[in-house]
Amino acid sequence: GALDAGGSTVAMLGCGLDVAYPRGNASLFRRILDAGGSLAGEHPPGDRPRAAHFPARNRLIAALAEAVVVVEAAGRSGSLITAQAAGGRGGGRLLAVPGAPWDPGAAGCNDLIRDGATLVRGIDDVLEELELPAAGPVGGLPRRRWPPCAGRTARAVLDVLVDGQVMGAARLASLTGLPPTSLAAAVVELELAGFVRRLAGGLQAVALPLDGPPGHGRDSGA
Repeated sequence: GALDAGGSTVAMLGCGLDVAYPRGNASLFRRILDAGGSLAGEHPPGDRPRAAHFPARNRLIAALAEAVVVVEAAGRSGSLITAQAAGGRGGGRLLAVPGAPWDPGAAGCNDLIRDGATLVRGIDDVLEELELPAAGPVGGLPRRRWPPCAGRTARAVLDVLVDGQVMGAARLASLTGLPPTSLAAAVVELELAGFVRRLAGGLQAVALPLDGPPGHGRDSGA
């Protein structure tokens, strides 16, 4: 997201800096470096990713950040390790995006808000916490190019998916607000168009292109 908006970013890795994990992130790593960003970590070259590396990695993410925003977290989630590290250091700001109480993927976020994290309704809540000016209307950012066949419900699904991220059915339904029959039809439509694929853990967006024509998406009222 930072790169698509013309910014730069730091990737904190749970493996050696010469190891692309997942393998599909190799092109993303090149984009980060080309944009003046950095790859960082505490593992020697060639060190493969292991489950135990990532909780330790998360404490470094929290240490680098002025604020940690937890967007999605189940009741037991690696994101909560990052949240605990942020909340446990002096001056750490911890924010969370709420979700429906019946959505397992939102349980961790809702618990954080209950325990004192700042509730995030949008970017302006984050900017206010950081004492920065409100964002105002977003302009000049790249848009996704929807498939020509994509109807309103299919675009609603694409709006909440992130390239490469696997999203479970309950979370997808919670974020889109679509009834099960409409959601199922939209998923089939997007599968046929080659924009998503089904995996064991849920739905994954693949190769969502940017710089599409304006006027498409939920913000247009289409």
